[in-house]
Amino acid sequence: MGQAALKLCYYPSCTQTVAHGVVYCNKHKKHAPVKEKRFYSLTKYQEHRKLVYGTTRWTKLSKIIRMENPLCEDCYKKGIRTKSELIHHVPDVTELIEKGLDPFDRKYLHAICNNCHMSELRKRRK
Repeated sequence: MGQAALKLCYYPSCTQTVAHGVVYCNKHKKHAPVKEKRFYSLTKYQEHRKLVYGTTRWTKLSKIIRMENPLCEDCYKKGIRTKSELIHHVPDVTELIEKGLDPFDRKYLHAICNNCHMSELRKRRK
């Protein structure tokens, strides 16, 4: 039988490989979010969202980025001054994780207003 494909540990800048289905190496297991008992299974998209958005690291990082960028980046390009309300991943968080990229890397994060975020989501669904 063939061996299972290995992938990198999900902890940022860790180079240890782990088996498919394992998220963190032994050294970084303590950083794994606690799983709740559920009577239903989450989709891959929901699992990836929880790995990122449910963490203290994300909460702190999003606050810092919004403080550094108080105006919506998309509106500002159009000459409109609108307060940034949230941080948007470009590309989507699931796509970043599947490609093995760090979803906490600032180059994938943009401070935008809720209206711009909703229009981005509408574009993706089409």
